[in-house]
Amino acid sequence: MHLKTAIKYSDTIRRFHTLSATALAAALVICLAPLDANAQTQDADTAWILASAKPRIVSQVGPYDDKRRAQIYNALNKEYLRLWDRGTGRIVATARSKTFRGFPYLKIEDRNRDGIGDFYAYYPKQSGGQTQEFGAFFDLANDGTPDWLVFYGGSLLGEGGAFNIVYWNHHAIDRNNDGKFDTLVLDCVDMNGNGKIEPGRTAWFYDADFDGKIDSGQHVEKGKATKMPVKGGRLVSGTPLKTFQKIRIGSDFGGLFNSIGQDIASLQ
Repeated sequence: MHLKTAIKYSDTIRRFHTLSATALAAALVICLAPLDANAQTQDADTAWILASAKPRIVSQVGPYDDKRRAQIYNALNKEYLRLWDRGTGRIVATARSKTFRGFPYLKIEDRNRDGIGDFYAYYPKQSGGQTQEFGAFFDLANDGTPDWLVFYGGSLLGEGGAFNIVYWNHHAIDRNNDGKFDTLVLDCVDMNGNGKIEPGRTAWFYDADFDGKIDSGQHVEKGKATKMPVKGGRLVSGTPLKTFQKIRIGSDFGGLFNSIGQDIASLQ
């Protein structure tokens, strides 16, 4: 299955996965990223310049380095969760988009209030509304193009209790700064097969030769990487999401993350 198809199917899963009524209600309240109607909006051509300054987190982690990928992932995932928790920030740019059907209005926010866009969300209406199409972005190369993208995934049961709800996300990385994402990270792994996400475990899918196709994978936990098993020409990821369990080697990486990145870059 192509990764683009898998992402679309995963989107269905993250919207309609089975939870208790109470847990589902709580998850929906937390997951939605409503627009602050009172937030200030600026024209896209005067709002912000992505490459004009480095956010503090980018200065701390520096440019992407394969040897430090686990440390960079941990730092940026923590920053994404911090930005998400802060709630709607100042809107610094807006645009129409065709990336998500039914969610044509893209809004870029400055959630850490440093004058630089860091959070994005696609809305059903120009005035806002409820959405699950959101995430954060980072420009580690400081070249004006996002090279690390976080995209909200959904919520599932996790280790640590009968109703321990955990939230998982996609991290897309452009390792060679060619404007196309070539690495996908999922923090949604269940290696022991009990149907619950194991904290700290991640699955990494690589387009190692940058030809637009997935050709290898790894599991990374506490900075230690192990080769992802291959069975019948498919990568065995250990994720409870069926469409990501056995991605075929040579399948297309998919264009969803590239579309999001291009939408964001077009607003600088």
